[in-house]
Amino acid sequence: IAMAKAEGRDIEAERREMEERRKDGSGWSWRNDKWKERFEKNASKYQLCLDCSFENVMTPKEIYSLASQIRFCYAYNKKAKHPVNAKVTNLSGATLEHLQDNSGFDQWVHRAFEHTEQGLLDAYPDKTKLVYLTSDSENVLETLKDDKVYIIGGIVDRNRLKWAAINRAEELGLATAKFL
Repeated sequence: IAMAKAEGRDIEAERREMEERRKDGSGWSWRNDKWKERFEKNASKYQLCLDCSFENVMTPKEIYSLASQIRFCYAYNKKAKHPVNAKVTNLSGATLEHLQDNSGFDQWVHRAFEHTEQGLLDAYPDKTKLVYLTSDSENVLETLKDDKVYIIGGIVDRNRLKWAAINRAEELGLATAKFL
């Protein structure tokens, strides 16, 4: 507050304006517009996808952990200096239910964080743009390319399901890579 006053801002007027926006519902719209403006100026050109097709092999505790990690990804991306367009595919079941328990989940799409029940290849039909990131890959990724969609397997397995992500990528006929 002291810094705002030092800048010559009218704190009480700002609070009244915020309260008016909250009451008439325009606050969401205002925040979304501000975020979109910032995103268009600073966004990375490549895209990120979280593939949540592993829910059927995870325990309830692992599914809850996955939902928490997706929330963390959203929050980090929203505040990132260079946010990315992100999409969560194959999102359904308990993972989706955990995410829907958060107020504001329906607003994520306004901040470049989409979600769909569609499968990976339905959401991204051009396989040539897809790179599945997995530590099991032989290929080392040194730079990110603007025209690519980088996929991370939405799997929390505590090392129970070794090779699950690379097996999925190979099953779909996708390129794989790892960071060192």
